[in-house]
Amino acid sequence: MSRSTLNTVLLAIFAAAASVLAVRELSYGDSLKFLSELRPVKNWQAIADSSTVLLEGDGSNIIVVFSDFQCPYCARVSPVLRGLVEKHPGRVTVSYRHLPLTRHEHAMAAAMASECAADQGAFREFHDLLFTQQDSLGVIPWETFARSAGVVDPGAFSECLRTERRRDRVETDFALALELDLRVAPSFLVNGRRVKGLESMGELERLFR
Repeated sequence: MSRSTLNTVLLAIFAAAASVLAVRELSYGDSLKFLSELRPVKNWQAIADSSTVLLEGDGSNIIVVFSDFQCPYCARVSPVLRGLVEKHPGRVTVSYRHLPLTRHEHAMAAAMASECAADQGAFREFHDLLFTQQDSLGVIPWETFARSAGVVDPGAFSECLRTERRRDRVETDFALALELDLRVAPSFLVNGRRVKGLESMGELERLFR
């Protein structure tokens, strides 16, 4: 390989690595006023179908949220999404994908723990606990959250954590977020439209059918 070719390859590798690091470090900042970007996603239905359902409707309107358990803005959005479901009874499905930012020390561990809870049918309860007790992440053991969430086999949960058995699922979600160019948490797919940040939850409603 010539020196010029080698330099080109090294520059490409560096650029790719820098891009990933930039994505992992982005968050909303200090305000809840965000810019929105809408773009249709061709394979959105398959993405929705393979996401973890939090709140189930009739499929008329589907929101997939890419979120981080240690992100304060994600915690604020979670009850608002529930409010949208209540405002449109039976018509809104909310599903979850992981987007743990590396600037959040406990985000990856929290995501993996939630998937271990999901193995025992307790994802929704575990999800809600982590957001309502966000200040306790990294302080309260994951097993304590699991018991409160109704996990019935603590031993299996602990083994799942120890072996990081669900890391692949979390990393798959993260890779999907990169593929979709979703660089902030939370971000959304709403009926096939990508929403990167938002100024109000009304923006999501305007995409409803």
